[in-house]
Amino acid sequence: MTIKGTMKKRILILTDPAKDDVSLSYCLSDKRYRLTCCYSVAEVIDKCSVGTFDLVLVDLDKSIKYLLDVIHHLRRKIHSVLWLFTAQLSALELVTLLKAGADNCLAKTACKNELLIRIEVFFRRKQIDEGKIKNSLLEINGLSLCLSTRELHFRGENIQITAIEFELLQLLMVNFGKVVSRDDIAENIFRRSILYCSKSVNMHISNIRKKLKSLNDDSHIKTVRGSGYVFVSAESML
Repeated sequence: MTIKGTMKKRILILTDPAKDDVSLSYCLSDKRYRLTCCYSVAEVIDKCSVGTFDLVLVDLDKSIKYLLDVIHHLRRKIHSVLWLFTAQLSALELVTLLKAGADNCLAKTACKNELLIRIEVFFRRKQIDEGKIKNSLLEINGLSLCLSTRELHFRGENIQITAIEFELLQLLMVNFGKVVSRDDIAENIFRRSILYCSKSVNMHISNIRKKLKSLNDDSHIKTVRGSGYVFVSAESML
């Protein structure tokens, strides 16, 4: 069962453009993931600056020095979970990469099926964690969204909200501080392409903003031009 507010898992792969059809991106293509391939560190940073990724996979057969440099540059700019799938390295080198900021490392002496299973396990655990919010409150700056009763409260006061507004606000609050694209909103809330519901998205975002403003709430829905929206606190708007 799909939990509302949970989007398709997005994986960004940093790889070598010269790789053949047995590349990692090819192996993942039949899975239920939304894949984005990049061919440089700069491109990864650019993509992450306008979108949110659940997992960044570095699939490069490079030296330890090169990989450490990659991790150094990525960790300065992105906060996504970072995995490395690399050529055979020593145990000491793998530990060095983990200490440098990689969240997981797997040598290519292991088969790709092992990596695919590890990815599935990672997302299964992540989904379990996300599912724990199902019968709880989402609370941000005095704004409370009760997922069991589908009610919105602000500092104890019940706020009238439509079903669509509730689902849209839930999606934004679950992803607090992360950009939610208009495509994701269209797919998760309206079950349609953004091409057919762009005006509806605009209208509901506007209605929620008006209600938050009337409450003097410290949270805001910020537009990220060319990407989507992010639910943030007032301090981050300064």
